[in-house]
Amino acid sequence: MPQITERRELPFRPADMFAFVADIERYSEFLKWCDGVVVHARESEGDRKIVTAEMNVRVKMFTERFLTRVTLDAGSRTIEVDYIEGPFKRLVNRWTFEGPEGGPCIVGFWIDFEFRKPALRLFAGVVLHEAVDRLVSAFVRRAYRLYDPTTNVAAPAEAS
Repeated sequence: MPQITERRELPFRPADMFAFVADIERYSEFLKWCDGVVVHARESEGDRKIVTAEMNVRVKMFTERFLTRVTLDAGSRTIEVDYIEGPFKRLVNRWTFEGPEGGPCIVGFWIDFEFRKPALRLFAGVVLHEAVDRLVSAFVRRAYRLYDPTTNVAAPAEAS
């Protein structure tokens, strides 16, 4: 599968955007395909927080769960997701939050993954770019709702 990178400028503080994306237990509130997140462990490595979490996903006829290790580094404003187990051959994901303390924030999203099952690989290959766009757009819409619902900058329209 190809690697995909998205970058979006948002009129919010990088620290707020980091905190919002780091709140993985609330993903099911705004990601339609997320049936829930269960945190199995929380650790600290210096300033970094390490979360082991399981996400349950339902997309069309596919229902899967996968376990990841999420490294939250507020100092460098990065979130890295490393795959532990589930339907993937590999999964690596990274978020970055760049910009001055008062905003705006350039949010970077990078993902590289491949499914084990041929049916999932075929399905992902057909809808991959649209799925990533919907994922990033869902985070953008949620950020507008959380941090500046009265902004003069129009929030992106809801995607189905």
